[in-house]
Amino acid sequence: MSAFFGPFPALRLLIIVCCGIPAGVFTGVSLSFWVTVAAVLVAGLVLLAVFNGVRSPFGGLPSPPELIVYHFLVFCVFAAYSQQSYRYVAPDSVLRYLDKDVLVYGRVMSRPKRSERGYRWILEASRVSADGAEEMVSGRLQVFLRSEGDELAGVEPGDMIWLKGRPRPIQGAQHPGGFDAREYYRLQGVRATVYLHGAWLMENHGPKGRAFFETAVVRPLRQYLDRSIGALVRGEDERRFFSGVLLGERDELDGVIREQFRKTGTAHVLAISGLHVGLLVVLVLVVLQRLRKTSAGRWAVFLVVVSFLAIYCQVTGNAPSVRRASLMTVILLGGTVTGRKVYPLNSLAAADLVILARDPLELWQAGFLMTNAAVMSIILLYPVLMRPAAGWHGLTAPARRFLWGSFSVSLAAMAGVSPLIAHFFGTFSLIGIVANLPVVMLVSLMLYAIVPGLVLGLVSSHVAHFFGESASALASLTLAVTQLFSTVSWGVLDWKPGAGEVVLFYVTLLAGLRLALRRRWRGVVTVLLLSATVVVWAGGVQ
Repeated sequence: MSAFFGPFPALRLLIIVCCGIPAGVFTGVSLSFWVTVAAVLVAGLVLLAVFNGVRSPFGGLPSPPELIVYHFLVFCVFAAYSQQSYRYVAPDSVLRYLDKDVLVYGRVMSRPKRSERGYRWILEASRVSADGAEEMVSGRLQVFLRSEGDELAGVEPGDMIWLKGRPRPIQGAQHPGGFDAREYYRLQGVRATVYLHGAWLMENHGPKGRAFFETAVVRPLRQYLDRSIGALVRGEDERRFFSGVLLGERDELDGVIREQFRKTGTAHVLAISGLHVGLLVVLVLVVLQRLRKTSAGRWAVFLVVVSFLAIYCQVTGNAPSVRRASLMTVILLGGTVTGRKVYPLNSLAAADLVILARDPLELWQAGFLMTNAAVMSIILLYPVLMRPAAGWHGLTAPARRFLWGSFSVSLAAMAGVSPLIAHFFGTFSLIGIVANLPVVMLVSLMLYAIVPGLVLGLVSSHVAHFFGESASALASLTLAVTQLFSTVSWGVLDWKPGAGEVVLFYVTLLAGLRLALRRRWRGVVTVLLLSATVVVWAGGVQ
């Protein structure tokens, strides 16, 4: 175990953090207890550091007692932090105005999501006007605007708006086992909702305060990309597909097409994640490859990539999957620039630590869990699946390795994310194991085709249209392939495992993989039989 965790300090710390967060949210222990214990541990850590400093004045590695106290301290800090985030309500909270007709002023925090009935977004309230008096408030509201058209055009994250409505508590699950909207939004720090019957109940004042970066860089770039996609890509479905893949506007995609991607287990290509960020960063690195031959050049390229990712995060609405992929990319590239050996698993854990330090309740977001499951599964399973390809020879060996490598990436990602998809959405895609190979490959080619067109559109629209035609053809082919796979009758199973079954799957996968790498096949069979016994026993008890 020490050999496994030796080069992965961030992973070790992440495991402790992921244990501390549920302890703070779900146990009945008070916040004062966690704070008191953390203070005692800090004092103990200082005393141990002083004691070891006296014994070893020339320094050295932390002693085992210091490491134990430090890890318990991290556990308590995140337990207190998560409990405060989940349960604490500020005295000036907007919840004081529940069931009252008021005017609320605040900042749009999330990109409005469109549905058949209207638009939905999160508002960070800052002022409330009621009974002729105006007061400063805090807290978040879920806003729903009833609309059947494009009445919300122009509302974007960062805008300051006034709205008139009646804040109400968010309702819980309507029936046992149903979707619990109250808990879902509470994990995002939202406890109330406002329903607007029309856009006339809202007044948009645009971005205010320190919004130069938003108004001078982010919005013009997003508008340019939106216009360019509309001009370069043929077909309404293809244009909406590109808007979802590049800009994160999945809600604009036709519901039938979204269902086809869900059935084929390829819906992850619609969410901007590590796949998209990785492909775009590769393009940047290829263009700047000649600069990476010197130390100063590598640092310059690193800063360019960091700036590019920071802008792209804002352009796409700063989605958690984009933030996570960008952080991991920055950590990986930072390691190569400084000359240190980089471990992808440790980089993933470091990115997660940054995200959880910003918001510990992110741990329960489906996107956070599925992205981590997919990436971690690829990191662990892909090298194992590629071992047979090392012995392939002949003229066709490179082509076979490429196809097998693409299939291995899809298979590894499916193995990691399928149980969570089934847990959250109640379906398991059998056809996804096969469908992911062509769909992911086509989406990659789509991005490689459209990005040069978007850049060259600044110089020559004629040259840009050449790339646009190629991208349109690839998008049409991707949609056609997805539709074809979605027609397979046995492709999707209705299955909704519980949280315990999902955990059991991952424990079995990790234990089986570890034993298989050591060629302990009896142990692999034993682990599988024990897992099957637990599942059957649990089903019998239910």
